[in-house]
Order: sequence, then C-alpha cells, then structure tokens
Amino acid sequence: MKRLLGLVALTLVLLVVDFKVVGFLLAVIIVFAGLAYFGDKRELFAKVFNIDKKPVRYAAIAVPVVLLMVAIVGGIHNHAVAAHEAAVEQKREAKQAADKSALQAIKFSATNMVAKTDAKGKFTYRFTADAKQIDVDFTQAETEAMNASVKKVGHHSYELTGDIAKFAKSDDVSYTLYLDGERKQEKKETITVENLSDAHEKFVADRKAAAAASASKAASESAASESARKASSEARKASIAASVAASSSQAAAASASSVAAKQQAADNNAANYSYAMLMKSDDHSGEPYHLTGTVFQADSEDGIESLLVDIDGDADLVEVMVNGSTNAVEDSTVSIYGKLTDRYSYDTKIGGSNTVPAMVASSDDVTVQ
Repeated sequence: MKRLLGLVALTLVLLVVDFKVVGFLLAVIIVFAGLAYFGDKRELFAKVFNIDKKPVRYAAIAVPVVLLMVAIVGGIHNHAVAAHEAAVEQKREAKQAADKSALQAIKFSATNMVAKTDAKGKFTYRFTADAKQIDVDFTQAETEAMNASVKKVGHHSYELTGDIAKFAKSDDVSYTLYLDGERKQEKKETITVENLSDAHEKFVADRKAAAAASASKAASESAASESARKASSEARKASIAASVAASSSQAAAASASSVAAKQQAADNNAANYSYAMLMKSDDHSGEPYHLTGTVFQADSEDGIESLLVDIDGDADLVEVMVNGSTNAVEDSTVSIYGKLTDRYSYDTKIGGSNTVPAMVASSDDVTVQ
C-alpha cells in the first residue's frame, strides 16, 4: 500500500510539472477518484455520480492508471528534450570558445624599435601591422605638443613620421603606437627616436664647454683656497715642537691631496655626464659630481637641508641633500661637491610629481655666492 501511495504521489508531481494547469486538474481528478473509491463514502459518491455500475467503476480505476502512464511517458520525454537542449547549448559554447581561441593576435614587425632623425630633426620610421586602426601618442613630456603621424603606404605597411627639432636638449624622444584589432584586441609598441639634429649636437657641445669652463674655474678657486689653508696651517704649527710639526704637516698634505683628487674626479664627471644621461638611469649612483646653479627651492628639517638646484637656468633640476646647515636660500647661487645617488621623486606645488637626478653633500662642500 505504501508503494502504491508513493507511486500515486509521484504521478501527481509529474502531472503538475509536465502539464502545468492541465496536469493540476488531472491530479485533482485522480485524488478525488481515489478518495471516492477507497474511502468510507464510496456508496454516497456512487449515488451522487451514478457510478454504481461496474463499467463506471472500472473506468474510475482505469483513468488514473492511464494518467499515471501519460505522466511517466511525459516526464521521460521532457527529460530527453532537456538533455538534448543541454547538449546543443554545450556544443554552442564550445564553438564560441574555439572561435575565440582561433582569433589571431595583432601582428607587428619592424627592423628595430629605434628611429634616427636627420640634421633638421625630422624622422621616418617604417613598420608593418595588420591592425584595423593605429593611433600614435607622444610620451616624452605632457607640456609639449605631439608632432607625429602614421600614414599607410602599402597593404600592411605604414610610416611614422615626425619632427623633434624643438627638443634640442633631449637625447631621444619616445612615441607610443596603439594598434586596435578585432574584438577589442589591443597592442602597444614604443618607438624611440634618437636626436641627431644639428641643434642637439650644438647643445651638447655648448654644455660640455660650459662644464669644462666651470670645472677650470672651480679648480683654480680650489687651488687658491688650498694654498691659503696650507699657509695658515703652517703658521699655527710653527709654535709646536719640530717633530710634532713635521708629522702634522705630512698628514695635512695627504688629506689635501685626497680632497683635490675627489674634486678633480667630480669636475671630470660634471663635464662628461650630461643632465639627460643622469635623467635616464641610476648607473652613475655613488660617483663624485660637481654642480653649480641657482637654488630653486630650499627646505631644512632635523639638521638636513634639501636644495632643489636649477643647474642651467632652464629648469634642469637636481635634488641635493646636505648634511648640516648652510645659508643657501631660494635664488642663491651655489657650487656643490658631492656624490650622485639614485634619482629622486617629489610632489610639485600644483599637485603633480617629478623625478630628477639627486646627490648628497656635506655642508662644508657647499659654497654660497
């Protein structure tokens, strides 16, 4: 009996699931017929509905059985349909994944990633690509306007042309190519344009000459200062015993020679290392360096002075951390011997940021004019 009741309950559920409203009505008929036939009120039900004859009774039993079979068959059919739809959907998703994986990446080809200018600062860079659209952007400095464009010269051949004459103080300028392909594919290539213009070569030559002149002047001043220091030292040592005076004189001469050698090395590096070289990398960190310029910004905290120095009056800035105190203020002209360190990044007054070469120095090596 329990199995029969379970089968009937399953039938009712299948009818409702498979046939919705119609199934619900059939389920009500089955329940009503079952209660009437197996319940205590079977005779009353027979009188009301006139089903006391055997054929009607047989029909009351047969109809639920037939509906049960219909519900089972319908459930099996719907399950098969659902399985088929799931298989079709799985194949469709697999095809989409295959199509996506088969999508070829954007192709880019060039002899190298460096272009060179002519004497007037103009350049032409050739490459091949299969992108739908190619844009170019200038990445050297946000304050300068971009002066380059991409032109199609063949089926997949392009030319990037431009003019960097205005960047006489830069060793090179960078441009970024943005290549757009199918289905939002993107590719980015950076092209470096080497500055071989006459204006840039003149700028480099002038800077070397200025550095050499500054080094010569500093060497002369250093020699004069050293001579005066030696004379004063010898005068003070005159009253000391001969043996002690001789020993002190030898130590002072050795120290003076070491200082002069370091200052000469700093002067040589200042003549050979351009500002653009120091902006590019930290390769010269730890080496001696000599700079002269105008104090752009001065701050002091906990016995350390921070001087931002403009070395050529053209906003080429160097950050100098001085151990000790000086009388340097904004717009002071300074001459500083020190040691190069890694480049320094700081926040600007207008809310941006900037990265400049940096060095450290002792307050004794800072001359304020």
